[in-house]
Amino acid sequence: MLVIDAAMWPGGDPTESETVGQIVIGQVARSAGGDFADYLVVHVEANLCATSALMLQRRHVMAGWRDLLWAALDGEGATPVEVDDPRVAKVIANLRQDVAPSD
Repeated sequence: MLVIDAAMWPGGDPTESETVGQIVIGQVARSAGGDFADYLVVHVEANLCATSALMLQRRHVMAGWRDLLWAALDGEGATPVEVDDPRVAKVIANLRQDVAPSD
């Protein structure tokens, strides 16, 4: 799972950035040959609630994180997914588990 912090730069000044949420990209399916995969992209607010989701289908598994991020931001060829989809809930649960404080 790839988690990227999304920030907003008021006035174009990165020193004044505000975190507005995260983009989480998780692989949810793989082709029979293992060369291609489907990736679920979930936009998450700072409180870890999903605001939108989309599916990137049939992407090569050797694609780097930059390629996946650009595809997620561009949205071209992506299919919208409802935020109440069980796959979205699973990605959010994994994210919450990763950020939970460990004892």
